[in-house]
Amino acid sequence: MKYTNILKVSILLLICGTLFSSCSKYDQGPGLSFRSKSARVTNHWKVQKVLWEGDDVTELLEGQTYEFKEDNTYAIYDNDIVSENGKWSLVEEKEKLEMIDNEYPDEKITYTIIKLKEKEMMWEYTEDDETFEFTFIPK
Repeated sequence: MKYTNILKVSILLLICGTLFSSCSKYDQGPGLSFRSKSARVTNHWKVQKVLWEGDDVTELLEGQTYEFKEDNTYAIYDNDIVSENGKWSLVEEKEKLEMIDNEYPDEKITYTIIKLKEKEMMWEYTEDDETFEFTFIPK
């Protein structure tokens, strides 16, 4: 009887673990979050790492931060001076982040979200067959 209950609980845990691990929308997680995707984006983020075709080019964006606000506006700062502002939204089933600069409203930049956690966010952007990967942490 005791063995049967342990077996049932083990099978149930295995099924739940499989379901939750396959539910992740982003390649690198999280598998489960109680905060909405928009709430996780909403933050003031510091550029931690930038890869261009696998090469570390972080120093090119040193001092750059991105602030995403609840009203779906954003500001990009270079050494605490606003260099760009506009509107942001999650698109394509919330798998991508779209940014529209107020100065150039006809141009949209869309990033593929790789990871979206409360304390870490990663995007990927491809242009002209060149891939950039950005990693952010809260400022």
